[in-house]
Amino acid sequence: MNIAPPTPDDLARLAPAFTAYPMHSEITIAGKIARFPHAVTANAMLPADWLASKHAADSIHEPALVAWLFALGAALAGRRVRFFDIGAAFGYFSALASCAFEEVEITAVEPNPALAAYVEMVLRANAVADAKVENVLVSDSSGALDLAARNFHYLPHGEAGGEAYRLCRVETRALSDLLGAPGNATDILKIDTEGWQAQFLPQASQLLIRRKAIVLLECDELPKLAPFGRTNAQIVSPFLESGYRLMWCDHRDPAFEVAGLAAFPEANERNSLAVLLPPD
Repeated sequence: MNIAPPTPDDLARLAPAFTAYPMHSEITIAGKIARFPHAVTANAMLPADWLASKHAADSIHEPALVAWLFALGAALAGRRVRFFDIGAAFGYFSALASCAFEEVEITAVEPNPALAAYVEMVLRANAVADAKVENVLVSDSSGALDLAARNFHYLPHGEAGGEAYRLCRVETRALSDLLGAPGNATDILKIDTEGWQAQFLPQASQLLIRRKAIVLLECDELPKLAPFGRTNAQIVSPFLESGYRLMWCDHRDPAFEVAGLAAFPEANERNSLAVLLPPD
């Protein structure tokens, strides 16, 4: 896919602005509004507090990823998009995707039941016509597992974790089952799964390559990937071998710079954003 990588100036031209009201918060961007209801959830941090913390001092959450969403929206103008928000958490990128793409079907995937219920509220608040929430953990097979969990982090089956972890029953879904049959649309997957991508992406990479899916992959530091036995370089290598372009950046840096890479170097094995674009 031939697309110029976004820059901080491109993001600035979208004029993102965050405003907190008594009953909800909202982000105005590119002349559109993404709304987030204020609600009490079973999660440790309230959505309103999370949103306020991510937008303090006129900042925006993960600015490079936001810029990529709208750059892809411009490049795919007039085409239908299926957006999979894998690791949706508070539904932030599901809401922004509804603003970035002209014609979009959104599937938000979140294994935490309380957060999944909140994401449903977000989608309703934004009147997204074609959207659903899957309360599952994307894995290499469909079923259910007892996993040690802490916040958004799930350890591989059989790993106990430390005192901060609790054992919970989690429904799992293979990525192939989640995607379903191919349609007349471009698939875009935003993946932020705190290391779990090392469990499910290797099995599904050839399917995504065949469908020419666009992957917005949040990479993790090697210690977080170690329990799964893979590195970021190993996860992205099947895509590169199939002719995909790798665009890499620090997605949390307001002054982000996107680099096109032929391989995933060891120096980049950290929390960052890898954008995998299919060949034309």
